[in-house]
Amino acid sequence: MLFQVLGPIRIARHGDAVAPPGRLRQTLLGVLLARANEQVSVGALAEALWGRAHDDKAVGRLHVQVHRLRLLLDDASRLVYGPAGYLLRIHEGELDADRFTTLVAEAEALADPERRAGALRAALRLWRGLPYEGIDTDLVAEESARLSDLRLAAMEDRFEAELACGRSATVTAELADAVSRHPLRERFPALLMTALSRGGRQAEALRVFRDARRRLIDEVGIEPGPELCSLHARILAGESGPSHVPGPARREAPAQLPPNARGFTGRDKEIAALDRLADVTASSAEQAEAASIVAIVGTAGVGKTALAVRWGRRERGRFADGQLYVDLCGYGPAKPVPPEDVLTGFLLALGEERDRLPRRLPELAARFRTLVEGRRMLLLLDNAHTADQVRPLLPGTSSVFVLITSRDALTGLGVRDGAHRLGLDRLSTAEAGELLRVLTGDSPRGHLAPRVTAALIERCARLPLALRIAAELMRERHSATVADLVAELATDQAACGVLDALAVGDDEQASVRAVFSWSYRRLPADAALIFRMCGLHPGRLVCVLTLAALSGAPKSVVERCFDELASAHLVDRAPAPGSYRMHDLLRAYTTELAHDRHSAEERRAARARLIDYYLCAATAAMNVLDPDPVVPRPQPPSDDYALPALPDRETALWWLDHERPNLVALARFAAADDQPHVPVLLSGILAGYLRSYPEDANTVHELARAAASRQHRPALLSRSGHGAP
Repeated sequence: MLFQVLGPIRIARHGDAVAPPGRLRQTLLGVLLARANEQVSVGALAEALWGRAHDDKAVGRLHVQVHRLRLLLDDASRLVYGPAGYLLRIHEGELDADRFTTLVAEAEALADPERRAGALRAALRLWRGLPYEGIDTDLVAEESARLSDLRLAAMEDRFEAELACGRSATVTAELADAVSRHPLRERFPALLMTALSRGGRQAEALRVFRDARRRLIDEVGIEPGPELCSLHARILAGESGPSHVPGPARREAPAQLPPNARGFTGRDKEIAALDRLADVTASSAEQAEAASIVAIVGTAGVGKTALAVRWGRRERGRFADGQLYVDLCGYGPAKPVPPEDVLTGFLLALGEERDRLPRRLPELAARFRTLVEGRRMLLLLDNAHTADQVRPLLPGTSSVFVLITSRDALTGLGVRDGAHRLGLDRLSTAEAGELLRVLTGDSPRGHLAPRVTAALIERCARLPLALRIAAELMRERHSATVADLVAELATDQAACGVLDALAVGDDEQASVRAVFSWSYRRLPADAALIFRMCGLHPGRLVCVLTLAALSGAPKSVVERCFDELASAHLVDRAPAPGSYRMHDLLRAYTTELAHDRHSAEERRAARARLIDYYLCAATAAMNVLDPDPVVPRPQPPSDDYALPALPDRETALWWLDHERPNLVALARFAAADDQPHVPVLLSGILAGYLRSYPEDANTVHELARAAASRQHRPALLSRSGHGAP
């Protein structure tokens, strides 16, 4: 469907464009098109249709007009009602005003005057009269004035391009008409003077100056500007005006990359991958392909920005036309940066003038794509929130290498835009050790014993951000040793105080907790709940069924939430189906969240569900593995839990092997939490299985003996609600 506003309003559904019937429908459509894809309040629409003195029945009459307007559309759902009013959905290319501004934006970036003139002629042919002609309302007046100014500027640019092509005689008459119609726009008489002087008509050119000067003095009370006066002086001196009208000037190539992170180490494999992808881009730059896009994705604090900046600075020679950089603030205390603001900054860096920039996103994106076409550039989009935030910023040429960093998996960019995803994991132990060595320097405290180094690396979970903070803490505490810091982190880890320890001053960028919180705050409510529930699980490996028991949510919801958490790099997928894990610092953060956001009663109820689940599942597995035990096993407390499918001995044994660390951790936790019945029951349920694992058997059975020695056995069993083992 097409909408025309560059003249009287018309719409086209099947061929010829026609005007909507009736003044009210024309006005309603005009206001909605002037604010296309934006909500317009009912009050503003009523005032546009009936003036400020509209009565209480105006709202009902407006609904009637909306209904009638929907009948003219190809799809009634285009015109919808939202929280702030009515919105008319317009797709790309459907509104002639948008097509006009896009063509102008593309033309202004063309250096060849012949191509520029052709593009501007095509844009100006869309005009049929005054924009929104016949509609008299303030909501439309501003947009009409904006479009009229753009049209005049496009006319001036088109005449300038025609003169650069040597067509001074051809455009002289048109320029004379433009001067007559717009006497106060100084660029028109300047262009006419240039055309006349090039045709040997200097006397007429000087007369144009005198007429323009007189009008400006009489009507505005000002002298002509420097451009017009300078041209007048050159003609008086016998010059015919410049022989060539240059295209848009280009500034120096932008170099916006931030400085390298201190002490960068490792990442050889990822740097080699970026080199290969950039080589592919270079080899295909002459072809009409989409931009080469690489998304570096990974968890918070893993060093995505450090890698991207390091590689970009090392490879600046590949990008002779410049490097553009922006922090999109997708994760942080500030709101994500709108694409319009990003494109405005890029266009200014590329030499565009602020007062000539378009306002709307499609026009800004079109001009950006035109400006970078064929240029050898690096575009680094740091800290992206979603694919939708990034997509309007993508160029359309493979000569621009686009590097994106994000905590989100940005799956949509891979599917729709062909982006390569480069997953960034935590440092290896060797890389983490090298980073610590570089950051601590040559001071006595920098010579770390291997055992102390290994302990500090594990306390920091091999996360570059945590390691950098630890190194900064060592520099701050002149008298403290590395062993002191390791001991402090080890002491605090149990109480989640490790997150307090891994912070430097008030800088949120230097706080592990704050950086994690930026990812957490972006989660949907149900995914945030599952994330917090992970903090109540006693083991290192969690699965969908255990989190369904902890949260009380259906299995399907938990599966979806884990997909979202994995996409946000807040959990890692484990090799076992449906299983996930997280490093120790994220585990500490989830534990802290669970205690902060849930009452003691809620936490105890969640863990009670988890305990019941594990007792049920372990009993089911043992019943398959050993269906006729010598000593009867406890019976499951209920059938309310989604238990793992255990159809045969092999599957049951696999489940027990997979969950054994969690079952042992559960026994330890329950014993420390004054729930001695749990290790007693687990000891009885798992007795036959644990014979093959003496160390774990000893742990569980010792916990059970200690529990039994503290209380009478009947009391233990009555608390659990289970039968005797």
